[in-house]
Amino acid sequence: MIADIHDYAGRLRRARERLSRLENSSLLLSFIDHLSALGLSVGRVAKYANQLCTLMKNYRSGFFSIFGPFLSNNFLAGAVISFEKCCFA
Repeated sequence: MIADIHDYAGRLRRARERLSRLENSSLLLSFIDHLSALGLSVGRVAKYANQLCTLMKNYRSGFFSIFGPFLSNNFLAGAVISFEKCCFA
């Protein structure tokens, strides 16, 4: 068995905890579960989970407010789908 010197499992656990405190957490966590089901390594899933935390933090802080009414409740679903397409295309 290979030693996990980078603690990817711990990083993933902490990212999941942060995602669970966000709005639409069920959608975000199901996306992370989907990545795991695709067979990605724990390190890769942890990376995407942390990037998703950053994306959602910027979304909640108003970073995307420059787009005004263009954004709707469907933005999150679109962002997740776009994220998956760019990473797995």
